[in-house]
Amino acid sequence: MTPTVTWANPSPITHGTPLSAIQLNATADVPGTFVYTPAAGTVLAAGAHRLRATFTPADTALYASATTSTRLVVDGSGMTPTVSWPAPTAVTQGTRSARRS
Repeated sequence: MTPTVTWANPSPITHGTPLSAIQLNATADVPGTFVYTPAAGTVLAAGAHRLRATFTPADTALYASATTSTRLVVDGSGMTPTVSWPAPTAVTQGTRSARRS
């Protein structure tokens, strides 16, 4: 028999948020374990992503493994790049600057 596996689309997350049990929360109607792709702790790029869960039942003699997937949106709004510019060294007035290529 094939177990019933359900997994609702999780709420969108903000870019930089690692995947956790909040998003990786599929359920099955029989005991067993889930393996998620990508795994917990993964930080996804902004955009829409397909998450996948493979369920292995505890009783493999009676139940088959099952796979499901869901969609997760990673919100990239508010992403602000960090720009750094080292302070130039002081020069005496009238000193010609060196050009760098």
